[in-house]
Parts: sequence; C-alpha cells; structure tokens
Amino acid sequence: MPSAKATPTSIKFQLVGVAELIEMQEMRVPIYQRSYRWRPDAEVSQYWSDLRHAFGETDEYFLGTVVLTTEGDSARKTIIDGQQRIVTTSLLLAAIRDHLESRGNEKFSVIERDYLAKETLQSEGKDPRLILNPEDDSIFAAIVSGDADPKAADSKAPAVMKAYAFLSKAVGEVADSVGDEAEKRLLQWATFLRERVRLGVIEVPSESDAYVIFETLNNRGADLTTADLLKNYIFGKAGSELDKVRDYWMRALGALELSAADSKFTAFLRHYWSSRYGLTRERDLYAKIKEKVRTKSQASQFTIDLSRAAEKYAAITNPGHEFWTTLDHAGKADLQILARFNLAPNRPLLLAAMDKFSAAELKKLLRAAVSWSVRGTVTETINSGTTEERYCDAAVAIRSGQVKTVKSVRERLGSTVPSDDQFKEAFAIMRVPKNATARYYLLALERYEAKTSEPELVPNEDGDKLNLEHVLPQNATQTDWPSFKTADERYNWAYRLGNMTLLPKGKNGKIGNKPFAVKAPILQSSALSLTATVGQHTQWTAVEIAARQKALAEKAVLAWPR
Repeated sequence: MPSAKATPTSIKFQLVGVAELIEMQEMRVPIYQRSYRWRPDAEVSQYWSDLRHAFGETDEYFLGTVVLTTEGDSARKTIIDGQQRIVTTSLLLAAIRDHLESRGNEKFSVIERDYLAKETLQSEGKDPRLILNPEDDSIFAAIVSGDADPKAADSKAPAVMKAYAFLSKAVGEVADSVGDEAEKRLLQWATFLRERVRLGVIEVPSESDAYVIFETLNNRGADLTTADLLKNYIFGKAGSELDKVRDYWMRALGALELSAADSKFTAFLRHYWSSRYGLTRERDLYAKIKEKVRTKSQASQFTIDLSRAAEKYAAITNPGHEFWTTLDHAGKADLQILARFNLAPNRPLLLAAMDKFSAAELKKLLRAAVSWSVRGTVTETINSGTTEERYCDAAVAIRSGQVKTVKSVRERLGSTVPSDDQFKEAFAIMRVPKNATARYYLLALERYEAKTSEPELVPNEDGDKLNLEHVLPQNATQTDWPSFKTADERYNWAYRLGNMTLLPKGKNGKIGNKPFAVKAPILQSSALSLTATVGQHTQWTAVEIAARQKALAEKAVLAWPR
C-alpha cells in the first residue's frame, strides 16, 4: 500500500463488526468532508436489501472498507473513507432502538448507550458516539439521542433524515411481520450488525497517510466526485503541510459558501484550471491536476491559489462582492446580466481578467461579455465546445500577458462571436420560452429605441414594474384568434419574441387573454415605443409577428454590438 510516510508496521488492518466498531471507537467526520448523501430510493434501499438477504444466511456479510486516522490527541478517530456506511448503520441502530422503546423493551437503552449516544457525569446531555460535519450534525445528534421523529421527514428534509425515516419504516415492517417475536427479532438484528456484518478497518497514524491510502483505494472510483478525489489526493501529498493545505481548502469552500466539495465545487475547479491551462473537461480534470501537483510544496501552493481564485469566482455572480467596490452602477448591471445568463465560457475568461486586467479594461470586458453572451445565446453557439475552447485560450493568453485589452480578447475569440448577419438571422426567428429572458431582451430594445445610453444594461428592479405580455396568449383559443388554425400553431407563435411586449402590471392583468381587438387600444396607449407600435396594427397574425421580430432583430444588432 503506497504511502509517502507510512511503513507497513504503521498501518493497522482489522476485520470487525460494523456495530462493534461503533461501540468500541468514538469517531468523527471532518468538517471539510462531504455531507451524507445516500438516497432512500437508491443507496439506502440497496444497503437494506443486501442486509436483509444476508440476515437470512449463516455466513458473515462484508460491508466494505473504511479508512480511519489516529492522529491528534482526541479519543475520537477521524473517518477519511466510509462515512456513508457508518452513518447509515448508526441510523439503522437508531431505528431498532426506537421500535424496541415503543414496545416497552428495556434493551433499547443498551443499544442507545453502546452504539448511539451516552450520558456521562461530565456531559451536558447525551454525547453521540459519532459526530458528523456541521451541515448534518445537529439533525444526526437529535436522531441518535432519540429526539427526532422519523414521520416528520418530508421531501425537503436533509438526506440523513430521509434515510432515518426509510430505515425506521423498514425496521417496523420487519418487526410487524413476526408478530409476538418482534422484540426478539429486533435484538437479533442488533447482534447481526455487531457480529456478522463486517468492515475492513484501515488505521493509519496521520491524515496525510490516510488520504494516500484512500486515493489508492478509490483510484478514479465511480462513487466519488472529481472534487472528492482531488481533495484526498492533495491532502495525501501535503504531508507535514496538511494543516495549511486543509485550511486553504476550507477557505476556498467558504468563499463559495459550500460546506463540502460537491458538483458546484467541481465546476469551479474546472473553470479555474481551464483559465490557467486551457479547456479541460471534467473527465480529464483529476488526471491533469495530478500531473502538475506532485510534491508537498506544489500541493500547498495549489490550495493557496485555489482559495484566492474561489474569492474571485464567487464575485462573478455577486455584484455586491467586495471585489467590485470600485465598480460603478453600469458595471454592476453588467454583472447582474452575466449572472442571469450563467454561461460556462465566461467564467475562465473573467477569472483571468480579474487577475490581470486593469479596472478600466475589466469594466470594458464585462460590457463586451454581455453582448457576446446575448449573441451566443440567440445563435445557440455559446455553449459549444469550440466556443468554450476559444474563451479558455483567451484566458490563458491574458494570464501570459499576450492579451491585455478587450480588443485583443475579441480578436482571439474570432468567429466564435456571431457576426451581425448570423445574429440578426437567428434573432428574427427565435422563440423565448423563459419570461425573464424575454423581458430582458425587450427592456434592452425599448431602451435602445429611446436612445438610452447603454441600452443593454437593465436593472433587475424593472422586472417588478413591467410584466411580459404575450399578445397572442399562451392559451389562445381559435375562436378569439381564428388566423391560427391549430393548437400547435398557436403555441409556436405565442413564444416568438415578436409576439411579446411589455406593459405595466395593472394593464397587463386586464388584457391577458382577451382578443386582439380589445388589446390593441391599451397597447397603443403605452408610453413604451415598441409596445405602442403593436397596438397600431388592425390585426395580429403570424405575418405581423414575423415582421415585428425581423424589425427587432435589426435593432438588436446595434443594442448588443459585436
């Protein structure tokens, strides 16, 4: 078993019952570990099904391996790998305890004391034998202390509560199935978990050793996210720098308001790495970082850089972030729009620019990114592999000093930013099913029509004053709209941008599903230019919708310049 520090004699391995391990050893899940995430209809159900099958056999059942570290002065050992299995078994023991107590069997207190929680002269209440990370610990402590009601779990409950509710119901069904033998059967299950359900327990003297073991056992394992694997690899490389590495890793999580490395953290890692080394797919990320981070000092520097990048990454979607204290109102409006579009290619580019560009040039880039994002979204090219690759290449060029201005970024992106003709053609025929996006397009075009400076910048509060009106209603009937012959035809034209306009909330509520003859006078009286022109028509058919959208496309080219 390879390890940078450990020798064969420093690693202990034993095969023990899972409940026996819980009884003999108080444990904790480190605060940076991912939260409990087994699902009742998947992993918990499979766990229970496997145990039920094994319960009827005479042989032992092997539940898998766990990796623990004995580092530190605390009597509690740290779980590096195996949290899900140990926690689920604790929840099962809690369910057995609950059902014994409900039947008046005094052995419930023995199960609670030995496997779940105990009260000492020094403790304030019951001390759980297992402590989870901050996100899960309070509800788990309530469960093992007997203060949680499994029937209270709903669809919004934490995963640990949902698993407890599932196992409580399952245990109840087992008890009910044997009638008067229920209490005996429940005690048999507790003995089964202690004596026949076995775990392979690997103990190592330090956390860095544990992460080397864990990374080896789970070499590209399917159950783990890329962020999980990377964390354990980096921690394993840290050696004597582990405390420092762990601290900076936690700072990165904190900056992103995460309690553990999950899929969101993996996305951040990918954008960060792509910003430095070019487009990197998630499937390649772990291997690429391993190629670059090979030593203790590299692991330390990696987490320092990561924590700094996480601060900037968090700022990309938060105009109120302290990074933007010198940014004016227009720049913050740009950020709001970019956050609304939430496009992956923008992230690596902005991360690089936030490190290297001057404040003035960064503001220009935010403005340009809005136009490029709208053009790429309308033409449905922004999320293509080619576009993301070019954006990442531009990010790398920014970091190397080859690109120092927005003009140079634009040249690097080349044809990935749609031309005027491409944009105009796509804009003239697009459908916009999302109301918020359609409202933004129309607000920006209204501002352009009114000769407003920076028409593409639309503050969020405008959405509270104006509603989006579908002139041909979304649920139009052929009686009121005879030129649209079928339901499919009415549906398709209703979501064309040319069919949409803006009205103050009060007026919109009065005309929503009315025929065009009723709507026209109200639309024509609007102070909004593009809305008023709709009301000037004598009829509203597919011809008028197409013509209006084509006219809007001519304006869009100027409202969102290339």
